[in-house]
Amino acid sequence: MYLPTEFYLAISDVQSKMRIGKSAAILLMIAEGLHKHELLDEKTYEIYVKKYTRPLMDIVAKHREERISSDSAKIRCSFGSGSSRCRRLATVTLQKGNKLFPSCPEHLDDFLKFGCERVKEVCR
Repeated sequence: MYLPTEFYLAISDVQSKMRIGKSAAILLMIAEGLHKHELLDEKTYEIYVKKYTRPLMDIVAKHREERISSDSAKIRCSFGSGSSRCRRLATVTLQKGNKLFPSCPEHLDDFLKFGCERVKEVCR
């Protein structure tokens, strides 16, 4: 959609002042306009203002936390190398020196023979 330059400048101004994303700035401005013309009730307006004024860094931080927690739930066995690496879900984490090795039950004995010690059981 084509917008006049003044609109783009206003959107950029709202983005920088409120530290929000471009889409949030545009949607916030739309909500403000609809509320001003009494096309949006107070309760709905407040919901949208709260939603669209969340700082972008908060959203990014939350997304990172979710991604890290979902990645850690899928830790794979590290036995082998290259294309022959085992990719089963790890149930135990072992350690040798300062290196950690996630292991599936099938390769646990191999890691223990290598001199690793159990660090933690992973519940699945």
